[in-house]
Amino acid sequence: MNISSERGSVVVLVAVMLFLIFFCVALVVDVGHIHNVKIELQRAADAAALAAAQQIPDGNIVTSAVEMGSANKVDNDAVTINEEDVVVGWWNAEIIKGETAFDRFTAGGTTINAVKVTAKLNVPHFFFFPVDDTEVTADAIAVAQTVNPVLPLAVISCIPSDTLTNNPGTLPDMTVCGIRSFVFNKENTGAWTSLTFNVNANEVSDLMTTEEGRDKFNSIIYGRDLGDSGGIENSVVDPLAATYNSTYRGCRPEDYNIGCGLGKIAEKDIARPDEFPEPINLTDLVLNADGVYQPTDFDPLTDYGKNNGALPRWYNMNATGSDETLQRDDHFARLWSQDGLLLRGKNELPVGGIDPYQVRLKSYYDGTVQPFGDDRFVSKPAPDNVFNMIDLDKGIYKPNFANVAKYAGYPKVYVFNGVSSTLAAFLGLDDVAGGTTLKCSDDDALPAGQQAVVLKTPVIFAGACEDWEALSLGGTRHELYYIGMAKFLMTRAWKNPDSYDCGSNFVNVGGCSTSFAPPAAGVLLSAVNHSTPGTVEGLTVAPTADGEENNASLISIFLVE
Repeated sequence: MNISSERGSVVVLVAVMLFLIFFCVALVVDVGHIHNVKIELQRAADAAALAAAQQIPDGNIVTSAVEMGSANKVDNDAVTINEEDVVVGWWNAEIIKGETAFDRFTAGGTTINAVKVTAKLNVPHFFFFPVDDTEVTADAIAVAQTVNPVLPLAVISCIPSDTLTNNPGTLPDMTVCGIRSFVFNKENTGAWTSLTFNVNANEVSDLMTTEEGRDKFNSIIYGRDLGDSGGIENSVVDPLAATYNSTYRGCRPEDYNIGCGLGKIAEKDIARPDEFPEPINLTDLVLNADGVYQPTDFDPLTDYGKNNGALPRWYNMNATGSDETLQRDDHFARLWSQDGLLLRGKNELPVGGIDPYQVRLKSYYDGTVQPFGDDRFVSKPAPDNVFNMIDLDKGIYKPNFANVAKYAGYPKVYVFNGVSSTLAAFLGLDDVAGGTTLKCSDDDALPAGQQAVVLKTPVIFAGACEDWEALSLGGTRHELYYIGMAKFLMTRAWKNPDSYDCGSNFVNVGGCSTSFAPPAAGVLLSAVNHSTPGTVEGLTVAPTADGEENNASLISIFLVE
């Protein structure tokens, strides 16, 4: 064999192998580079989509996406996103699972909640430079989802007994309650609630700051699926409350299976006050010559909630008449006052050392007079005397309004007197100056041009105001009852006493001065202690309609693909 010819064959083979190795290396380098560019471009598209979604529905959606693209460099080149590459539309989470997010996205439409961004970049090749550049494309869809969690701040409603005593013939001037500032430490008026028994700081934090917690709280209030008849707000009234029974211990849920509630109204999650259904046997109120209300055939303790009816909510508390007397449609006031029988009459004033009001309450207490034909007002022997509707305290007879609510079937709930720092995470206030995740728009409850974030918060009935104190698990001094949801218009949020957010992305109330007065009649300024992180300020008002939260909401911005 010719050795030189063999050597020539090896040279050819080596040359071929070197070419293949070079080709593979070049291919790997170019393909790897394109892959890395693809990853970086995807990040740029994601950032542009998230920036654009922050502007939904009324901001500069396209401009934000284009500017964010220009702010990102990929392969040393700014990412160019053209206007036609930014498409707004609707992302429908209800489409059959297994479909891609792009299949769930529909461009255009009158209602939008998502934006699709396409970023493109031509990538030159290091080794295959004679070949045309490779166009790399990255798509991203970001959704601006309306989140309307229930803020688990226990807004306390109570009856100022002293006001009733000192102003015979009138109802107290009440909004939601007499507590206008909720403080967690000094005055101990502020409390959180999970509504259920196992309430603690960790659970309250979970209810506010995690998606799972918010879903859980919604299920507690509205049922497992929003819109059904379950939950503490919409479950049927406890059937045991339909007839007075002195041994009834009330609706006492000890877990998430509430089992009884306030009854659904007008097939809505939260109904307006004017939608509350009057019982079919509701009668007008009757006063005698002394201005004392007289019993009628209507029983406010049991006739509300009968036959799948509904219990009155907190917004039925206030008198509608100019003279602040009890009116026909003051349903909650009719209930806690037992159609006015527990109120001092207009002319029922002490004369000659004798107090006719005390004499009348004593006649109920000892059973000599039974206005409704049963022993609801009669004193019960110990240990059941804690369930009395009238208490004897140091020789003074006092109505126990909380026990009236218990016998009516309002669900018992629990509170926790924790701290307010959890609000900082809930509101995204780690850096107030950098903005929050809150989105606001004008709200019709405020003057024109003023904004708020709409949340909801439970209203808890504590009976007499002098008995209220925020105690863990409800304490032993009083029992607490859920009486409905309030619409909470958050107008301002503090990171600390000297730093609060009221910018265009959050709130704008009268120039956002350090003081704020409710601009509308019949609303309550509510706040937690300004000395702690995460303080909120706002107005507690009655619901206006289903879906009112769409006007001003917490917005959760997230990528779906």
